[in-house]
Amino acid sequence: MDPIIRLIIIIIASYLIGSFPSAIIISKRFFGFDIRDKGSGNMGSTNAMRVLGWKWGLLTQVLDILKGIAAVVIATHLFNGTLPISNSTPFEDITVIKMIAGLSAVLGHIFSAFVNFKGGKGINTGAGNITLVGGDIDMSAAVGNIQGGGVANLLNFDNVTAASKSFDIPHPTKEGWRLRYGNLEGPEHGVYFRGHATSKVIELPDYWVGLVHDTDWTVQLTPISGPCVHWVEKIENNKVYIDCQDGTPNCYFTVFAERKDVPKVLLEYKPIKE
Repeated sequence: MDPIIRLIIIIIASYLIGSFPSAIIISKRFFGFDIRDKGSGNMGSTNAMRVLGWKWGLLTQVLDILKGIAAVVIATHLFNGTLPISNSTPFEDITVIKMIAGLSAVLGHIFSAFVNFKGGKGINTGAGNITLVGGDIDMSAAVGNIQGGGVANLLNFDNVTAASKSFDIPHPTKEGWRLRYGNLEGPEHGVYFRGHATSKVIELPDYWVGLVHDTDWTVQLTPISGPCVHWVEKIENNKVYIDCQDGTPNCYFTVFAERKDVPKVLLEYKPIKE
């Protein structure tokens, strides 16, 4: 399937998922009236709690959050790894797809096609999206955006690009604690491959030569079991040839390179004022 068509399908599917009017369906099905005729007139979970009670309001909130999650999950499965538009963001293509799907779902909630394009504020649906995108961007920054001003802040590109990429996982050795790590950042989209070398040839993964530029590799060699000078003889055919004083290398290695499948980082630029 053409990548553009695939992207359009993702956007439309995410929008329709977000358009599902949870509060209106619940109010009409179980209470016999349209929730937009009561309270604040909004179809969000806050008005549902006020008008229908906390249990039905909580159900509405969960359903609205699930809309954001479902849009991202479906988009992830539909995405084939090829982004049909230029990606000038600091995020991976799959992360951009998740954001596009999440934004489409939020817009679907705000401008629902099923209720004359008048919906809710989209905060819960946006939160559902962030639940899955949180592994790609800093969750604290994203949650702060929601608490600070709702979906409008999530649409501010400055806030997104200012976020750091990190992961937050259960702590591997301290029960009840969590571990947060940030990504090493620099003036390029760098990748690395590391391991333990016990021969004079370091064979890189098959994908390496297709992933990185072949003119700016950096190879770091760390001797094991005492001082011994190691060096790089040459790099060719996706292999790094090394040698050492003792004749038999024994070292840890790290090969650094810059990705060529994404645009180079624009380090300094002057924002265009609207």
